[in-house]
Amino acid sequence: MHCSFERWTGSFAVPAETEIVVRATSIGLFPNTDQTPELDYDSIGPNMLVCDLIPNPPNTEFLQRAREWGCATLDGLGIRVSRRGCVYNVGRT
Repeated sequence: MHCSFERWTGSFAVPAETEIVVRATSIGLFPNTDQTPELDYDSIGPNMLVCDLIPNPPNTEFLQRAREWGCATLDGLGIRVSRRGCVYNVGRT
């Protein structure tokens, strides 16, 4: 597995070989739900999983656009709930 960090400045084109895109910014967090990062949405496609760490709102504009391009998506609320469940289970064993 290869993992890399890309500095996101301006309109970012996701490299074609990318499998997972994770957005970990506060852009689009409530109450600024209409904001999205500058992304070349033509560069994403159905072979990618697009994740957004923002929990509120869970269905961000970023994820909506990714779904329009056929991407599988994972929202921040689901990530937080899953993570807390894992921590709870680990603590109980």
